[in-house]
Amino acid sequence: SKTGNIVAASIALGGRPESGVADSAAGKVYINLEDKAAIAVVDLKTHKLEATWPITGGEGPTGIALDPVLKRLIIGCANSKMVMMDSTNGKVVATLDAGQGIDATAFDPETHLGFASGGGSGTVTIAKVEADKLTLVQKLTTERGARTMTLDTATHKIYLSNAKSRTDTNSFKVLEYGLTEAAKP
Repeated sequence: SKTGNIVAASIALGGRPESGVADSAAGKVYINLEDKAAIAVVDLKTHKLEATWPITGGEGPTGIALDPVLKRLIIGCANSKMVMMDSTNGKVVATLDAGQGIDATAFDPETHLGFASGGGSGTVTIAKVEADKLTLVQKLTTERGARTMTLDTATHKIYLSNAKSRTDTNSFKVLEYGLTEAAKP
């Protein structure tokens, strides 16, 4: 191709992919299948679907993040659940009630906090990620509609975008939230 990019493989996932996360150390990509309430596991070397794991307790997975040390996937689901799954075997190890309209998730490896943005409720659920449990730290009030989220792991700040409407380009804004001094690592 003109840009130097080539298609390495086409992989049938058996469902509608929403988002994914790679674990280069494990050689895997984990992909939310929104219509199947499952995680597709793809082997990076063989470019093949290795497994499809059901998300017990979760429906309509949207966001996915990874704690590569604990080998935990943090999955945000449309049924207002934050689900934690073992990335070595697909076992759901914890579930936490979260906001409505979840879109994105993030994980901060230094603070061991997981985040799930709930644009429908105007909240971000923040949870402490431990081996087999998610502990609610805070339901941060943001704004209704603010659901697209990213995390800056250097500053430990999360950023969400929002607008009055999708067609009002002059109302677009970015919301920034950080840790209090007492909560910093």
